[in-house]
Amino acid sequence: MEGCRPLVGFDGCHLKSAFGGQLLAAVGIDPNERMYPIAWAIVQAKNYDNWLWFMNLLKADINIENDAMWTFISDKQKGLINAVETIFPEAEHRAITRSADTLVEWSGGPKFLVTSTSGGYEMVVDTFNKTCACNKWQLSGIPCFHAVACYHSRNIDPVQGIHPSYSRDMYLKVYEHILQPINGAELWESTPYPKPLPPNVKTAPGRPKKRSRKNDIPAVYPTKLKRENTTLRCGHCKEYGHNKRTCSLKKSDGKVKEKEVAEASGKNNETGGITGTNEASENNEQVEISQGVSQHVDNLQESQEPIVQPTP
Repeated sequence: MEGCRPLVGFDGCHLKSAFGGQLLAAVGIDPNERMYPIAWAIVQAKNYDNWLWFMNLLKADINIENDAMWTFISDKQKGLINAVETIFPEAEHRAITRSADTLVEWSGGPKFLVTSTSGGYEMVVDTFNKTCACNKWQLSGIPCFHAVACYHSRNIDPVQGIHPSYSRDMYLKVYEHILQPINGAELWESTPYPKPLPPNVKTAPGRPKKRSRKNDIPAVYPTKLKRENTTLRCGHCKEYGHNKRTCSLKKSDGKVKEKEVAEASGKNNETGGITGTNEASENNEQVEISQGVSQHVDNLQESQEPIVQPTP
């Protein structure tokens, strides 16, 4: 940590293993702009108590006495933000903004007045003492965009404003320590302490629940009501609390209609049977009458005497 910047990033992730849990990590940045792991721990959940415990150990381990000289970066977790404010109340803990809309005015000597055309605020920059009113230059050791604008107005390379901790000499100083070799695992001393046991976590029976992450994307059908926090209204009886499919009044009305239809169909069948019987009887009477007429004609023909023609 001697050659690293006073910048620490906090984050956590889920452990996808049989025992679960979450990993808390604190990382820094070395002079080569690479990630430098500082500390990590495995906990049950990322909450305020676990972050508080983790940061207390980190503060004691790297010997942070003046937290005003340090900068901490993290996401917007509720427990994490509160823990940083509790353990490091004087430290910088917010996102760095960038803007190129600046107006530089020389105030004499190494001092400049930088005005933002978009925000309307003014910042005093001292290129000799390497300070800026935004305090970002002092915290990170790298010129902020206000200082870069001042250097560019004087045609000076902004690299001159970078802290010596980012130099080549400091980079070599970080790696000048020799890593001592160690024996293999078969020559390690046996520890007198008991073996670590897995956490006492029991997996609940059944399929684990998955909750979809809600986002701010608008719905595809903005006019369609959601089922959540809404009251159903029946389209049949116009009452609230149920829909048309489960309406009891509709079911009773449907049974009445089916009964009426069945009774009407029964009456039609009876009427059709009577009509068919009357027609059949009339047809039989007509057949009998026609048969009687034909029989009478035959009898008349048989009773007539033959006509004999006289001989000449």
